[in-house]
Amino acid sequence: MKTPSAAYQAAKIRLFFVDLAVTCGYFVFIQLSGLSHAAKVFVGRSTHHNVTLIGAFLCIVGAGYFVVTIPLRYYRTFALEHRFKLSNQNFSNWAVDLLKETLIGAAIYLLIIEAAYLLIGRAGPLWWLWSALALFLFSILYTRIFPTVIVPLFFKYKTIDSARLRDALIDMSKKAGVNALDVFQIDFSTKGNTANAALAGLGRSKRIILTDTLLTGYAEDEIKVVLAHELAHETYKHTWKIIMVGSCLTLINLYLLSALAPFICRICAIAALDNIEGLPLVIAVLTITNFLEMPLVSSYSRAIERQADLSSLKVTGDKRSFISCMRKLAVQNLSDYVPGRLTEIMLYNHPPIAKRIRYAQESA
Repeated sequence: MKTPSAAYQAAKIRLFFVDLAVTCGYFVFIQLSGLSHAAKVFVGRSTHHNVTLIGAFLCIVGAGYFVVTIPLRYYRTFALEHRFKLSNQNFSNWAVDLLKETLIGAAIYLLIIEAAYLLIGRAGPLWWLWSALALFLFSILYTRIFPTVIVPLFFKYKTIDSARLRDALIDMSKKAGVNALDVFQIDFSTKGNTANAALAGLGRSKRIILTDTLLTGYAEDEIKVVLAHELAHETYKHTWKIIMVGSCLTLINLYLLSALAPFICRICAIAALDNIEGLPLVIAVLTITNFLEMPLVSSYSRAIERQADLSSLKVTGDKRSFISCMRKLAVQNLSDYVPGRLTEIMLYNHPPIAKRIRYAQESA
């Protein structure tokens, strides 16, 4: 008999692979069935301007993807979360959040794909290099605006109620050399029962964010341990390193896409990669390459998370609070203490809870 945490994590893993298969299957089907060609012909009757043609084509293909995947998204983000008592949202609130996420995602993808096809058409053989550079700059901008533009669309900010805790956390930040705007809490309990914290943003947008579930369910020393972990990410420049690693992988993926262009064009029966008709197959190829890179990305993420854990233990000198916090988070977030090795390698961007506790127990 599986524990609730093991059952929950197993369900999430199955859904991940189902989602991967559905995504690849949808875009390959759209491409090989001729529906991509039909969509381009349809929008081409109304416009010959490349920007509007691409935008209309994306709306059609994107709407189809939304319809195909909505049952899976409903089960993964609503039904499953309610089944394991991790969500507090009713259906209407969930639907509003889903609409927001969809519109934000659609706007971002529209911007990226429009820019990419502009560069493919005008930047010559090195379009992949210029596209990777553009995505690098966009990732910096997105990280910068995330806490000030994206988060408020889903949660309400307020400064934390405890002046003593706020002063202690601000003091910790200053000692770590981090100039945070303030310490905020978000009303996470209106949506879910898990707990988390983050140091979000770049430059002047940088702020300490704590969920209200963390503030109400954890002792101050445990919260300090969590913040020390987040501050370590800033101390070691992990945000910038993650952006750089992601940008390097994007560069590799786009270069491979460029190398595969003749093969893709033959399958899609198009003259060149700048024909929007071949986009579904391009998306399928990039989805597969991103999946194949997951072990590398997850391994790097686990390494920096372990470094942040060790820094938190060193800075606070509070092994007891660290371990108690990990145990509470494991129970509250339904984390699997000891996942399978393959699951850890592929999907875990943090060390499993059992390893994090063992690191703490073995630390000086």
